[in-house]
Amino acid sequence: DARFELALNALVLEHLPEVAGPIAELARVIVPGGAIVVSVFHPFFVLRGIPAHFKHVDAVEYEMPSHVHLVSDYVRAVKQAGLEELVEPIVDAAIVDALPNFEKHRGHPLAVIFKASKA
Repeated sequence: DARFELALNALVLEHLPEVAGPIAELARVIVPGGAIVVSVFHPFFVLRGIPAHFKHVDAVEYEMPSHVHLVSDYVRAVKQAGLEELVEPIVDAAIVDALPNFEKHRGHPLAVIFKASKA
């Protein structure tokens, strides 16, 4: 308990059946004044039938099993863990400039990212 100033969880929670337990565990291990940083594939994509996926260096595209967790599920889990703050970046020109294949997603939310602090 309370051993770390920062805990990071990147692109994992959308692959788990529930989010409250893992977020509570992240909150448990940070010290007062510490923070967690979490990013997840936005549920918008999963609801549109676009699972988390990536192309490997071997040019094979891999799809990862994904669970739909609404933004409200993350908000509820963060509040239950005594944490706060949430951001939903939108695919904009800067993202499309860096990742041209994201043009088809312009104007849609890309991820749910939050940095939440413990009082």
